[in-house]
Amino acid sequence: VRRLGGQVVGLVLAAAPPSPLTAQVTIQPSIGLRYTTTIVHDSIVAPFDLRPAMAPALAITATSRTAGPWSAQATLDFSTSTLERHDAGATADLGRVSTLAVTLGVQRRLPGGLAAAARVGGLKYLPADDTGIFRSGAGGVLALAGAALSYAPPGAVAGPWRLGRAVRRMLLSGAALLGLGCSEPASPSRAGTYGFAAGADVFHWPSDRLPLRFYAQPTGNLRGLVQHAIDSWASVFLYGELTGTIVPDSTRADVIVEADSVPDVPPDPGAAVYACNEVTSVPPIDASNRFTESFHVRLAVLPGFTPAQVAACLRRTTIHEMGHALGLFQHSPDPGDIMWGPSGGRPLAVEGPSDQDRRTVEVLYHTPATVLPPP
Repeated sequence: VRRLGGQVVGLVLAAAPPSPLTAQVTIQPSIGLRYTTTIVHDSIVAPFDLRPAMAPALAITATSRTAGPWSAQATLDFSTSTLERHDAGATADLGRVSTLAVTLGVQRRLPGGLAAAARVGGLKYLPADDTGIFRSGAGGVLALAGAALSYAPPGAVAGPWRLGRAVRRMLLSGAALLGLGCSEPASPSRAGTYGFAAGADVFHWPSDRLPLRFYAQPTGNLRGLVQHAIDSWASVFLYGELTGTIVPDSTRADVIVEADSVPDVPPDPGAAVYACNEVTSVPPIDASNRFTESFHVRLAVLPGFTPAQVAACLRRTTIHEMGHALGLFQHSPDPGDIMWGPSGGRPLAVEGPSDQDRRTVEVLYHTPATVLPPP
């Protein structure tokens, strides 16, 4: 992962006239638009960029004027927008992210209605959810330095609002890059994957089908197991490739999960045992290379085990079968992966996707699919 500081360019659309607080300080609110260049560049199979969409920006500036051409300024700046992934001509919405910045600086009035300013301060990312690149939090305050040039001819527009045009260009410093980097995983490794295709068939759910719709048969704690499986897989992605929701109607679901019984008890923390079995039915493919119906996952309880042992087995197995429904059609040869195919007397024992599971499903979801999802 290559993280870029990004360049922020703002166009002020309207600014209120300064409001004097004392003989020396004035307050001026303003509103404008902000464009931010790439903040993250990564490559999984093919390169892609992550950047906020163009966003409204609000600012309040306090200016302490002096008799000369220099004045001191303090600015509080807020903007909010969607975070977008851009790859192969497609754009995916990754949720909302806001920024809050505080800067201090000086301004010098120039002839002809011009003014130049230089500022330093800090910027804080405020993501709507602690997911994706913000799953470990948004980090600390990032260092920020900026320069501004503004032009507002005196008396150009009458009335209580004075319209002017200002162009502001702010460059994030190296300290800002370090602050962002500390809040994210350090360049996650993508070396080492297992196979995921069924012969020549590669499938994953496209971004325009998200959130993926799951139906959980109303049996015991099955809904809780399905939600846990959705969260387990969604959490391994950095860039919003998968989101899911549980729907009440099986006819509107992309994946249907059923079980004969599901104990609603805490899972047994002891050694894993074969207390359940399962099967995922992959639907047929029609002549247009499209699956014809929803995926079906069927879980079954085996006799001779405690409810807690069954609950532990079903918890792991639901995550495993969900991986198949997401497009991981092969098993991993490593028993340390959730997609390992148990054999002999050794049951599935891991509690969630491993690093190799993460690497594999990331590569899958950035590999062009050869099979289309069901209608």
